Amino acid sequence: MSFKRELLRSVAREAHARGNWELLLLAPVNRSVGFNVPPSMDGLLLWPDGVEELEPLLGAEVPTVCLGHIDPTQEVPRIVFDNHKVGRVIAEGFLERGFRHFGAYCQRRMYRYAEDRFAGFRERVLAAGAAEPTAFNGEVMSLEPVKWQAGLEALGAWLRALPKPAAIFCDTDQAGADLLRACQHLDIRVPDEVAAIGVGDDDLLCNLSHPPLSSVSLRGAEVGRQAVGMLEERMRWPRRKVKTRVMTEFRLIERASSELLAVEDAAVTKALRCIREMATNGIGVDEVVEAAGLSRRMLELRFKATTGRTPHAEILRVKLARAQSLLATTDLPVAEVAERSGFNAPQRLCEAFARKLGFAPLEWRRRSRG
Repeated sequence: MSFKRELLRSVAREAHARGNWELLLLAPVNRSVGFNVPPSMDGLLLWPDGVEELEPLLGAEVPTVCLGHIDPTQEVPRIVFDNHKVGRVIAEGFLERGFRHFGAYCQRRMYRYAEDRFAGFRERVLAAGAAEPTAFNGEVMSLEPVKWQAGLEALGAWLRALPKPAAIFCDTDQAGADLLRACQHLDIRVPDEVAAIGVGDDDLLCNLSHPPLSSVSLRGAEVGRQAVGMLEERMRWPRRKVKTRVMTEFRLIERASSELLAVEDAAVTKALRCIREMATNGIGVDEVVEAAGLSRRMLELRFKATTGRTPHAEILRVKLARAQSLLATTDLPVAEVAERSGFNAPQRLCEAFARKLGFAPLEWRRRSRG
């Protein structure tokens, strides 16, 4: 689900667990008017779009916790994100896959959070010895055909000029989805020529993209849990010193838009493509050997030299990644997760989780959701 939906569900769950909390979801009817706070309100959790919405509420003397990216002029308990770290997580995801050519598609550079994400990404790839990542700023999608075509041509020129394979940082999931849509129109293969990772892990937006978009989860469930705890503390002890809590732990949810190892060995590339496309259908090493066009021994040697893993280990890694994604983003039973991720029995999935991750699947699901 989207970050904010995940956050709201977590807030509702935590509030209901306290027994005597009543929730009222407020939204401004008119941006120029702002929120109308009922006089009986005991506390506020705020995610303002701008300071103009935030400041009048802070003067209402209601215990408040502020979420998101807006910097209030008054001191107020806040939960913020280490957006530099978000950018570094994206960079590390690409670097681990061997990418050396980087770009950034930024739709929100005018906002501090997006600029910080890009800065963290840039710093990490430069520290790895890669060249300066080039950025394309601004939205391309438009309902007006002329603007759409002009934006698409500009984005296409930028994408085609990038050395391939290129790894693209996207400052939001919407930017990532727009980039993948543009690549479809431009006949640019994803992830073979261009790989992409967004931010927010909006499961609908990510899974409706073609191919599905990899994204950094901001862990909305954990943010919601901490926000309710901070608000409860604020209501009980309003005179305690104001504090800011920084979220620093994020998780890369890998989907097909970044499932490529940037390698030069053509046979290994064929093997990786076969694994990426067929691992969850239950294929084995024999099918990968056939796709690569090498003997089994030769493929194993070249595959290990290139990726650091055997073909069998890579098949298992892809299946586990798919299972982790399903566990984190759906409520499917373990048997269904096992089937969809290529394990021929739930017990095989449980054994793989215990061996590789140290947890049973349901325990991993619980931990992944904060």
